[in-house]
Amino acid sequence: MSRLRILKNPVNGGDEVLHIRTNKVLETFIEVKKNNPQARIYLQPACQQNDVTPANKVDEAALLMLSKKHDFDIVCGAGEPMTIFLAVTAVLAAGLAIYTYLNMPDVPQMNQKSGNNELSNRVNRERIKGRVPDPFGTGKLIPDLIAPPILYYKDDGIEVEECLMCIGRGEFEITDIKDGDTFGSTIEGFSTSVYAPGMSLVGTPQIQIGEAFNEAPLVGKKSSAITGQTLEKPARSVIDTAIEGTMYPQWPNRLYLVGGGLNATFTAGESVIVSAERIGVADAQLSGPTNVEVTGVITIGSPVNIENPNFYKSIQIDTLLVEDAVNGILDLAGKYAVTSIIKSGSYAYEVTLTNPVAINPNWALLTADNLANSSTILTDNSNSIDISGEYANITAVTSTFLELDIPTKLQSEWDKLNGITVSSATIELQKHIENWLGWFYINTSDIEKLIFNFYFPRGLFSVRTDGKNAAMHAAYDIEYQELDGNTPVGPVLTKSNQVVHQKQSAFGLSETIDLVAPFADGVRVRVRKTSQNTYARSAVYDELKLKSVYACSYLKKLVYPDVTLVRSRTVATDGALSVKERQWNCIGTQKLYSYASGARSASKQPTNDFADIVTAITLDPLIGRRTLNDIDVQGLYATSQEIKNYFGTPLAAHFNYTFDQGSQSFEEALAQIASCVGSNARREGSQIYFQFEKENPNSSILFNHRNKRPFSETRSEKYGVDRDHDGVEVTWIDPADGWVESIIRLPNEFINNPKKLELAGVTNKYQAHFLAHRAWNKIQYQREMVKFTAYGEADLVSLNDRIAVVDDVVPTLTSSGDITYWNGRNIAISQPVKLKSSKSYTIHLQHLNRSVETMLVTQGADEYSLVLERLPILPLVVKHEYDEYAKYSITLSTERDSEAFLITEKSHSGPFESEVTAINYDARYYSNDKDHINNLI
Repeated sequence: MSRLRILKNPVNGGDEVLHIRTNKVLETFIEVKKNNPQARIYLQPACQQNDVTPANKVDEAALLMLSKKHDFDIVCGAGEPMTIFLAVTAVLAAGLAIYTYLNMPDVPQMNQKSGNNELSNRVNRERIKGRVPDPFGTGKLIPDLIAPPILYYKDDGIEVEECLMCIGRGEFEITDIKDGDTFGSTIEGFSTSVYAPGMSLVGTPQIQIGEAFNEAPLVGKKSSAITGQTLEKPARSVIDTAIEGTMYPQWPNRLYLVGGGLNATFTAGESVIVSAERIGVADAQLSGPTNVEVTGVITIGSPVNIENPNFYKSIQIDTLLVEDAVNGILDLAGKYAVTSIIKSGSYAYEVTLTNPVAINPNWALLTADNLANSSTILTDNSNSIDISGEYANITAVTSTFLELDIPTKLQSEWDKLNGITVSSATIELQKHIENWLGWFYINTSDIEKLIFNFYFPRGLFSVRTDGKNAAMHAAYDIEYQELDGNTPVGPVLTKSNQVVHQKQSAFGLSETIDLVAPFADGVRVRVRKTSQNTYARSAVYDELKLKSVYACSYLKKLVYPDVTLVRSRTVATDGALSVKERQWNCIGTQKLYSYASGARSASKQPTNDFADIVTAITLDPLIGRRTLNDIDVQGLYATSQEIKNYFGTPLAAHFNYTFDQGSQSFEEALAQIASCVGSNARREGSQIYFQFEKENPNSSILFNHRNKRPFSETRSEKYGVDRDHDGVEVTWIDPADGWVESIIRLPNEFINNPKKLELAGVTNKYQAHFLAHRAWNKIQYQREMVKFTAYGEADLVSLNDRIAVVDDVVPTLTSSGDITYWNGRNIAISQPVKLKSSKSYTIHLQHLNRSVETMLVTQGADEYSLVLERLPILPLVVKHEYDEYAKYSITLSTERDSEAFLITEKSHSGPFESEVTAINYDARYYSNDKDHINNLI
């Protein structure tokens, strides 16, 4: 940061001088010049020789270079040399403009990478103690992490992530492997392998993209306490003597502090870092017109007389811009070793540079001698003394001085002090501190490898005083020790390393430690930074963070007979970094055996057919745990074909879903599958079968006062659309839209209070259309609802079954009950009834197989006798000894379906009792089932 004096009258300073500190020297001068066209800028002190007012772009660039090291005077009314005038109002205006400009926020210029340049967290996650997924049918498969991802850095500082994941139980046909929405095969550095059940994780995989995996996977535990902490510097300032005259050196090895107090800070045996400005002959500033020769010789004209210039062994060129006829403007700034300096006349300094191309390659582009202005500093005078450096041992301490063990490389500098007296110097003392980060404890078993990930968020480089970037180094120590529980055991082991880079962007590095013998119970670790910059630099970027530490072991089991596994490796290339959501996924279809022929097929094939899936989960030893005898295999495949034929598409019989909830029972899984294919899952005896729901002219069971609990029945009627729901909103998964949720809203998009249905397992628009319209039609055409408590017969029916329910709230006839006698077409009934000959009546007969048969009926010999229209299809049960009778009810023929209902809810309410809720049956519920056949979808 430069000091600026803005002078309204340089002959008389005081209150007429505005003092400013700023990094924006050129911008400040431009602001002043807007209000003061005659303003000029000078190196302090303001004089004609130090005039650096820019006249072109080259001069402006030179001023920018000078501003890194020098202070300036801006003279607002400069005219002839040393004649300066300024109006007070102009100074105030300039000051206000400058104040406003300097208080504007700076735009950060750091080279630090954004979070977009690091691999984001993986969306695939662990499901600790969760059920291993069972994906059936076709779906977007997102595998679960078996262990946390392992991240490390390659030798080039690029981050790498390795994962081991599980797709699920079973074998799959897999396509479209992606990371997020990007195909893995198009991402540079992306490698993955898929291993079917029984394949070795280091063998030939089912599918491979990119490089092969030849070593066993690493399973690691990451320390949760390490979150990217910055490693502290190894030293801190303990004596700051920026005020001259408080400290000085004395031959042969002492540093004195005026006023004393050193023994309060230092003790013998410690190390100390000394940072001191050169003692003796100071650096000399040399600026003026310069002749530049292609041979590396520069001749500077200057009015300044420098004594013994040949004693200076280096030259710091801050500004030297030349315009070459071939290669344009060349910046020749840099710090160069000097072969010789020859002074002549008054005064010309011929400086011969030593191998200048090695310092600044622009010298090789210079095609002809040139003239330019330069600003330089002669440094490293052979008669000056530089005692800066690290001293490993303080041999003695008193209040007023330290006695040092002089390093060999600094001994010649200290020898220059022999015979001379130094009364003051600018010296800063620092000493090492206990800067360990940790201990951090990682409790896991059988640790074979440790991975330490370090990160340089701003790169690793320095800016020299000439403005050039230079390499920088960083060093660190690692200590680790085995744990027995939480108790450290065994020796503390150490690993040290040093990295040197000139990299101006963020990068990382990994330190991998292979343990000689596994640590059985855990490890504790700590790290520290051991490097510290002691060079003359205008800026140093060596911030070091500990990003993560993993305690790892190699997976011992490499073959898994029941599950499909995935290994992936992602390198932080531009392609990988551009992935918004890092989620390994694919499209997969589980392969299953088919039993369509009645016997198991020879091999597994990818399938979506619900009949294959129901058979598979029924036989699965972890889900259904049943045998083939427990399934109506022939009936199941017949139902599947019936559904395909009925709706006119095989998609109507598909089921695509992943069972991953450990609490979901086998029966619940069957019910979910059945709901997706418009069916009901049933068990007849011990056999499982599916009953397809469609238009049905017959009821399953007759409920009357004989099998309903007295006074439990309630009925309600409605007209128009249900006021609770004005439509349906059906959610399903659409593969054509990236396997995301799609919504069908009926009757239109403007419904306010829809009945919401989630079709888990439906992934095609045909199934979604059929089921959505069935739900909406049941809302539209529902006219009556009945609720009652039924006895044991209710266990024989399920949701969406058609049943017959006699109205026992307001009976329309006096007769419903049991059939007490049956002979041919003649029956006797338990309740008296008188049928009018002028009307037609229908009787509903309950059979043993739960079906209800309807036919016409007329009056018999008396009020307990009836004559059937024809013989029943099945025998009527009349067993006096067991008090078992077939049930019946009688309705007017014009109201033969008035007792027909569909069950919408059923729940257990007590021993041999169930609460049943049903709505009136209406064939219009299924009026959209043929929309595909009729080309309406």
